[in-house]
Amino acid sequence: MTRTEKREYMRQWRKKHPGYGAAQKRAWYLRNKERVHEYNAERRKNSPKLHRQYDQRSMRRRKEVAREWLHKEKNAPCLDCRKKYPVICMDFDHVRGRKLFTLSHAWRFSPSERLKERKKCELVCSNCHRIREERRRARIYLPV
Repeated sequence: MTRTEKREYMRQWRKKHPGYGAAQKRAWYLRNKERVHEYNAERRKNSPKLHRQYDQRSMRRRKEVAREWLHKEKNAPCLDCRKKYPVICMDFDHVRGRKLFTLSHAWRFSPSERLKERKKCELVCSNCHRIREERRRARIYLPV
C-alpha cells in the first residue's frame, strides 16, 4: 500500500468512525499499558541501534527547542542596571519559591515545567547577579 493509498484509506476510516480520537486512544493505552510496554521493550531489544538513534535524535531536538526558548527569554534588559547584554551574559536569579532545576538544563523538562520555574526568576546580567548573591550571603567586602 502506497502512502497516498494509506492516507485515503485512513480518511475513509475516520469518516466511518467519527467518535474515535485522542481520548479513545488514551483509554485504550491505559487498558493495555502492560502490553504496550512489553511490545516496546521487545522492539528495543531486537533493534537497539535503531532505537538509540531515535532517542538521540529526539533528545537533540528537545535540546534545540529548549535552547531557542531560553534565548528568547534571555533577550531582554537586566532588571537591575537596565542594560541589554548578549544572551550569554544574562542569568536567571531564582528569587521566589524553591529552585527545582537550573534553567540551563531545562531541556529535560516539559514546557509547562520550564514556564513554572521561569516565573520564580528575575532576569539580570551576570554582574548584577553576582552582586545580588553576595548581598544575600551577607558577605559584602569593604575595600581596604
